[in-house]
Amino acid sequence: MTNQPDPLSRKDVAVGYAWNMLFGFIGRAVFPILQVFFYRRLGPEQIGIYGLILPIFVIAETMRDAGLGVTYIADNRADTDREGGYNTFAILSALLFASIVFFSRDYMASAFHVPELRWGLTMVSIAMALNGFCTIPTNKLQKRARFRDAGLADFAATLLSFAVALVLVLQGFGYMALVWQLFLKSVIYLVVCYSMEPVPIRKTTLDMLRGIWKHSGSNLFNNLLYTIYTVADSLFVTKMFGVTANGNYNSAYTYGSKPLEFFTFPLSRTLLVAYSRKSEDIRGLAQIFTRTITASILAMFPLYVFIDVFAKPLVLILLTEKYKDAIPLLALLAIYCGCRSVGSLSGNVLVAMKKQIYNVYGWVGAYLTVGLILALQWSHLTLIDTVVGLAAGAVTVYAVNTAAAFYFLKPDTEEKSHLIKALILSAFTSVFIVLFANLPMADAPKLGLALLLLVPLHLCGIGMLFVGSSKACFSKSGLKLLWKTL
Repeated sequence: MTNQPDPLSRKDVAVGYAWNMLFGFIGRAVFPILQVFFYRRLGPEQIGIYGLILPIFVIAETMRDAGLGVTYIADNRADTDREGGYNTFAILSALLFASIVFFSRDYMASAFHVPELRWGLTMVSIAMALNGFCTIPTNKLQKRARFRDAGLADFAATLLSFAVALVLVLQGFGYMALVWQLFLKSVIYLVVCYSMEPVPIRKTTLDMLRGIWKHSGSNLFNNLLYTIYTVADSLFVTKMFGVTANGNYNSAYTYGSKPLEFFTFPLSRTLLVAYSRKSEDIRGLAQIFTRTITASILAMFPLYVFIDVFAKPLVLILLTEKYKDAIPLLALLAIYCGCRSVGSLSGNVLVAMKKQIYNVYGWVGAYLTVGLILALQWSHLTLIDTVVGLAAGAVTVYAVNTAAAFYFLKPDTEEKSHLIKALILSAFTSVFIVLFANLPMADAPKLGLALLLLVPLHLCGIGMLFVGSSKACFSKSGLKLLWKTL
């Protein structure tokens, strides 16, 4: 029997985003303060080892998830029996891929000439097996719009695991402290999620598993292309340039992607549910999507221009002089992450419309772009060349899936007008950011002055363009009017 959930109202989306944003802020603003301490304490070499273990874990996790999470959320026929099938599939998949990682750990340690991988991947394989048991409970919380509870589960697991990691770092455990954090987070997350939303393990049939795989397989392929691109870069950098270079690259990527974690990822998590519940209403879906992209551009476009032009003081202030080689990497990765801030939302709406194949086309284009750039530079390849290739590939994939999303949704004139205004205002603010970056002042005061003056300037511009009042962002009534408009 089909059980079509009610569409999320604007208030539901706002509340869901608020909860995801709140816990995202705590988890990705407070905890990164500890990460800064860890990076400074451990140095590029130890971070480079961890930066090699982490992408292997993430790629294996993507294969282990097998696209089940987003497929389960988008499946409006996931009744109790089918839900049990999803859970059984998730657990079997986790045990399979955990075993593959465990038994290949010696080979990977030899291939990368990093003996620390043997212990690290042993811990990772156990964490993967545990994560399989909470795949469906976690996504069930999201599917039922229990965003607060999902955030609490993640927050509790992250808080406790980081507390242990801090003690271990202070005791001199090096990269092992961060691996313990990954492992303990999986254990705690499993316990909390099952206590909130238990899902039974049911005997299931091959036909049901094949039916689930039919829908999740395309999501898996898309997710795999995405994950390999976004995390296997560390494997390539380590293999070609060593663990210290990977430590610099990993630190630049980590802090370049922080705005995504604050804004885009919580928004994507909420909107995947909203998009899925509106999947039969193309007009409504077009409106939600276009307004989301407009808000994303207003928030992210100027921010990533700021990160690009102020990369030097940001790196030196956050990570000290020993990470100075990460400065040009952060400037390039700002382009990469800026495109991703919009493109990931486009990818989600294509999944909701069952047109995720266009995400795959985009990723194929990205791989071809990177491959061509690396091939042309191969005889004298540098780390900078590699990051240029990755940034160019990101422009390719996210341009393709965003163009596809707009082609199928065809937003109306009013929505397109809002989008054009957002682009014009963001470009205007970005010009001022570049001008501030070229002031004849020391980097640190220049950075502070730019933040102090340009944020209110941008907010005034938002109010003026969208509701006709430069003070709209600074009053309760003005914010309400902006909310109705955007």
